[in-house]
Amino acid sequence: MTYEKSFDTIDEFVDNISRGGEIELEYNGKLYFAGMIGENKWTACEQHNDESSKEYASAEEVCSYPIEDKTIGEVINKAKITFRCFE
Repeated sequence: MTYEKSFDTIDEFVDNISRGGEIELEYNGKLYFAGMIGENKWTACEQHNDESSKEYASAEEVCSYPIEDKTIGEVINKAKITFRCFE
């Protein structure tokens, strides 16, 4: 694990946000957010870019959020996690 707050697996990431966790990550110099925003409602976005925000009906669906030519699910264990609540 490169960073103390990193996720080793996509399942660890999904578990975290499904319990109400919020994460901030840095990938290729850009900052992103993912987390729960209501009952059965999650979001992911590039920070400071409202147009990039997408809402999802499950934590698993957040994994499909596009980051460049990949998805958040594909980069979550490679990205630098700058904030993570819940272990």
